[in-house]
Parts: sequence; C-alpha cells; structure tokens
Amino acid sequence: MNTKKLQEKVKFMGIESYGHFRVKITYRNKDYFFTTTNSLAIDRLQDGDEYGYNKFYTYKQALKALLEEGKKRAVFCIV
Repeated sequence: MNTKKLQEKVKFMGIESYGHFRVKITYRNKDYFFTTTNSLAIDRLQDGDEYGYNKFYTYKQALKALLEEGKKRAVFCIV
C-alpha cells in the first residue's frame, strides 16, 4: 500500500491527555477511533518531513504502525 492510500486510512484527531493521542482509521469501509500512546509515530506524522532521517519511524512506517494498531483494536469492537 502506498503512502497516499495510507494517509486516506489514518487520521490524527488530536491529543486526549498527556501521552495519549486520538486516532481515526478507516477499516473495511467503517471508521474506528482509538487512543494510542505511540508518541514516536504521532510525532512523525505531525513533523511533516516525509523524508527526514535520524528518526525512529519513516513517515510510511508511522502510518502503517498506527493502522495495524487500530486494526487490532477494531477486531475486538466487531461483534
């Protein structure tokens, strides 16, 4: 999956509390909201520097990490 499609699926919604961030993913044509503590991925998304170096995540890896975390949580929401 390319970066453009990942950007359409993952959206940073804002800060929920100290160290907790609200994220929305689109998975199987439904929107799911979850709270993450993955500050490294969130910082990378907010950075805006897609090709920066000396970072833990690349921009694409940060999107993938948040999408995978959201998918794991979405499976428990589907009943």
